[in-house]
Amino acid sequence: MKNLLSRRTVALLIVFMLVANLIAFDGFAYGDATVSADLNNFISNLTVDGITEENGAFTVIPGAEYGISMVFQENLNYQFDNDRVLTYQMPQGLNAVELPEQNFTVTITDDEGAFTIEDNTYRVEDGKLYVQFSKNDLAKFNRLAAVANLNFEVNINAEFDNSYTEIDFGNSVIKSFNYDLTKKLEIEKFAHYHKNFGKVNYSLVVKCTAI
Repeated sequence: MKNLLSRRTVALLIVFMLVANLIAFDGFAYGDATVSADLNNFISNLTVDGITEENGAFTVIPGAEYGISMVFQENLNYQFDNDRVLTYQMPQGLNAVELPEQNFTVTITDDEGAFTIEDNTYRVEDGKLYVQFSKNDLAKFNRLAAVANLNFEVNINAEFDNSYTEIDFGNSVIKSFNYDLTKKLEIEKFAHYHKNFGKVNYSLVVKCTAI
């Protein structure tokens, strides 16, 4: 009887330890995860605007400027260091266009429900992406800091220089590229300032010609 109780006690202790160390997307921080400001540990997907992957590869024109969508997601191994400026080093083969500070919104769901945080910022400078979460609403920021499955998306412009057929973006996100050397892409950008509205409208003229 004593041995049976001991075995049950040990089994209960093991179950308790497993439950205490469970890592789940329930809005609480992962116990074994590393807090990091390096977004290369968090990238989960990348797409090229207007181009679909065919046979596992994007086909692009070298030197042409493309819109790039990048998604970053907290995971089992890493959690965002929410108080710091988060940075992402662009990989070789991808030449990111300098981008002044932009705002973006994060949508989050926790045990209290869904909410959004606006006025988060990102910019691209010297081949690096810089991201910072807004603390304008501290109550919402604290809820953001408490969740363990935060993700967000940013949009940048970049060129591919035809030097790599595979580009490693970090966190096991590797994309293949084919380069179309038979076409030349020219893009002209025009700006028109609307004084009455205090806004600037931009127009793009894209020309694609055979070489």
